[in-house]
Amino acid sequence: MKEKHNRKVLIVDDCIELVELFSSVLKRQKYEVSAATRGEEAVDVAQKERPSLIILDVDLPDIDGRAVAARLAEDDDTSGIPIVFLTGLIRKSEESLSSARLKHTTLSKPITVDELLRVVDSYFI
Repeated sequence: MKEKHNRKVLIVDDCIELVELFSSVLKRQKYEVSAATRGEEAVDVAQKERPSLIILDVDLPDIDGRAVAARLAEDDDTSGIPIVFLTGLIRKSEESLSSARLKHTTLSKPITVDELLRVVDSYFI
């Protein structure tokens, strides 16, 4: 995890309404939020802004979230950024929740605001 004072979160999802909701919720909790709606854009933003955490939809219109994660993993400057994958392709029972020490978590959509905050906060404790 990055330094504790860096509370930057990058939200990547092609559903603009979801991005706006998550951004609003996280900003109220004093997180600095960036957003992207496409995979290529996500890579660019992550490389420029170096967020402490990325919330990344698996199913994006240009390149999928796993490919975004792979590209970020190849870059020394972004390889250590933990990722919370969001997907509608698994059931809630198949989610893989991790501790703050692990790099990736996978959550099933739909995700509630409470779930979002619980997971994001766990990376900044």
